[in-house]
Amino acid sequence: MKTLGFFAGILILFLLATRAPAVVVQVDVTPAYLKEHPKTFSIKVEKKDGMLQFTIIRHLSRPQYLVASLTVRQGAALVAESHFPSFAREEAAKYYFSLAPEYLADSAFELAERSFQPADGHGQEVPLPGGIDYEIRLKEFVSEANPPAAPPK
Repeated sequence: MKTLGFFAGILILFLLATRAPAVVVQVDVTPAYLKEHPKTFSIKVEKKDGMLQFTIIRHLSRPQYLVASLTVRQGAALVAESHFPSFAREEAAKYYFSLAPEYLADSAFELAERSFQPADGHGQEVPLPGGIDYEIRLKEFVSEANPPAAPPK
């Protein structure tokens, strides 16, 4: 009877271990974070034609499944949202977008990064659970010495 209880306990532990959720780590990418981790991202902002042009590069050490999300807000109001899923196999994933200065304060770029299972015999790659979610608050990367022009009133 003790043997049956032992095996039942092992079975329960096995089932719990295989059904446990994967860990997702949240990381705020700030100028200070980039100074501490210079090989993770490159972020550049230029002003052109009244717009803020962002170039965000995620430097990769191995292939990853990435979902980039751009959320444009004006205060609490959602203005636009877009998602860009990709299997990145190069050394870097590059994202380019422009944003009007009046939307800068509350807008964000997020990058969900996951490992993936290589293609099986059917040619299908599968993202694995768990990974890192990077959040970039865009206003933190606009130079204080050179702020965007105030929106017209």
